[in-house]
Amino acid sequence: MSPARTRCFLSANAMFATLMDRLGDRNPQLLRELKGRLRWRNILIAVGLSLLAQLLMLLTFMSQLPAPFHNSHLKATTTPAFNFQFDYPTDGSSEMPKSLLVDQVYDNQNPVLIRSGDRIMAIDGKSVADFGGDWNAVDTALNGKLNPDWDTVYPGDELVNSEVTAQAIEDVENSTVELEVKRNGQTLNIELDRQAIPNYYNIYCVPSQPLEFNVYARHDGKCMLEPDGQHYQVAWSRWYRDFFRVVSIVMAVALLSAGSFLLIQNIDREQRRGTLTFVRLSPRSALTVLGGQILGVPMVVYIAIALCLPLHLGMGLLAGLNPLALATFYGFLLINSVFFFSLSLLYGLLSQGLGGFQAWLFSGAMLGGQLIFGTSLSLEDWGNRDVHHWLALFSPMAALHYILQIGPELSSDDALSFAGIGLSFFWFSVLFAVNGLMWSLWVWHGLRRKFINPTTPLVHRPLSYLLTVCFEVFLLGFGANSLDTDVVLAAVAFLNLLYFGLLIAALQPTPQAMADWARFRHAQLKRQRSNRLQDWLLSNQSSPIVALAANLMLALVMVTTWVLLTEVPTPLDELLSYVACMSLILVYGAVTQIIFMGRMRRPSLWATVTLVLLVSIPLFSLAVLYSTAYIGTTTRVALLAAPWLISIEGASMGLRLFGLLGQWTAILACTGIVARRLKQIGASESKAMLTGSGRLPRGA
Repeated sequence: MSPARTRCFLSANAMFATLMDRLGDRNPQLLRELKGRLRWRNILIAVGLSLLAQLLMLLTFMSQLPAPFHNSHLKATTTPAFNFQFDYPTDGSSEMPKSLLVDQVYDNQNPVLIRSGDRIMAIDGKSVADFGGDWNAVDTALNGKLNPDWDTVYPGDELVNSEVTAQAIEDVENSTVELEVKRNGQTLNIELDRQAIPNYYNIYCVPSQPLEFNVYARHDGKCMLEPDGQHYQVAWSRWYRDFFRVVSIVMAVALLSAGSFLLIQNIDREQRRGTLTFVRLSPRSALTVLGGQILGVPMVVYIAIALCLPLHLGMGLLAGLNPLALATFYGFLLINSVFFFSLSLLYGLLSQGLGGFQAWLFSGAMLGGQLIFGTSLSLEDWGNRDVHHWLALFSPMAALHYILQIGPELSSDDALSFAGIGLSFFWFSVLFAVNGLMWSLWVWHGLRRKFINPTTPLVHRPLSYLLTVCFEVFLLGFGANSLDTDVVLAAVAFLNLLYFGLLIAALQPTPQAMADWARFRHAQLKRQRSNRLQDWLLSNQSSPIVALAANLMLALVMVTTWVLLTEVPTPLDELLSYVACMSLILVYGAVTQIIFMGRMRRPSLWATVTLVLLVSIPLFSLAVLYSTAYIGTTTRVALLAAPWLISIEGASMGLRLFGLLGQWTAILACTGIVARRLKQIGASESKAMLTGSGRLPRGA
């Protein structure tokens, strides 16, 4: 190596070392992850898989282009061509058709010859009735014959399988057919020329008939030939768009699923090795440490996706897409990556003890959900506007629906609505960003708390009320788009059941924390005690039943306001059903508290199993006994577990009041048990501390 090259090499190494030193000073966790991930073997695997995937996609799409023209693509037909159907006698006098009804005529330059609605009585002097309803025989007599094995080809085949000779083509194009036609009571003799035309179909060729739909509508027109007569005209714009769409889906699904898998696997490995404890002791903030993991752990995935960007961007520009719209897609992908990668870390911290299976579970759900939902978003319209449209804000493929202009509803530029207001692409992008960033902040709130102290509740209790407001705003905002308000309210109740079920777990302190809280409150003098209600609502160590009830009341106020502002036929019935659902959630919360204050190991597992049984057993009994005992005991039991079902079925007012009475009775009983248990814990712990082994020594 020459001295100049040696100096250049040493200078590059020094610059790289300086860059690594600065990175290590700023974020040691990122430097640690990069050193562990950026090995030549990992980089070569990522590059190889990325290039192989791009090559396979390119070869797949190249194979879907129209084949070169061949004589076997030709079909004999009349000029003009037309469709017909057998005209059977309406009086039932014969089972055989006596005429052919012309229902559609193509490229009819001379309407005197043949028209839609004409009845063909004979072909070249042979009555239609003499054909005996044989479609192949009628078609051969009418249009002519190119394929010698016509009888072996089913009607509607795109290609004629056998070779067509030049002599056969010439014979067809030099022949005519004479038809006896009845039109408005008159009998006409019409002579039509025959011709051989291409009968080849391909989704990426230019059709002979202009399309009246958007670019993603399937067409039935035959492919148009190039002027040279040897190749078909290719609709390159459609081909580029489809290629762009597939590359977009592959990039998004691979990034989100593979990145989530690596993050969960990495944090699970650190937990099992005990290194996560040392990471927690780092003087760096949780944002620096966890942000370093998000940036560093999936680095090989980032490299693989970066290699796909030139192909993806090139196909988008060749398809004539707006560069600003392409940048918006990348922004959507970035926002979803931040949210799902943060959620992956939180899931990894919470899901301990699964033996590494949690990474496969989460990434598999991510892969299936994004692939199925994202593909449907990029291919079809979103269906009737409903609560499920909220899911579109968690998939970057939602941008493709706007960018590629898929679906006839996009002609008005309001494919999605929020609070009953149609959203243009700009406002949809704003809503997408607000939704993604807001829920990312909430995930980071819980992630920071669990990273610093694994035993602390996931959500800071005073902030839980703001979390409920955010959830209800988005839920009711998308629910306001539907006209089926009763069904939407049932969906809102069901989703609220899921949300508050998670909120119970997020607010739940450890049994030891509740015992400490009860002990110190019992030991305090009455004048020293803080406001009892404030303590129940805001303290992270107290039982979360009162806080859960406050969150339920907050949600109930918002739902009631939404119902009153919406044209609901029976608002009282709908609100009663929703109140029943909220009461059911409070029952579940009280049962959870009883389990957590019991003397059993792994109370979280017992609480989960108990709640699953409380929900599933009544629903299972309803499913089994639906046909025999729906109006009876089974319905009353089902009302306690799934009141939104009763709302849909239109249960009587007495049945709903019975359900509410049963739920409130259960709430009073469970909360009474919880209050008595807390008092016992506080008294016993204080007594043990003052008179037993817990007494402090003198002089301490």
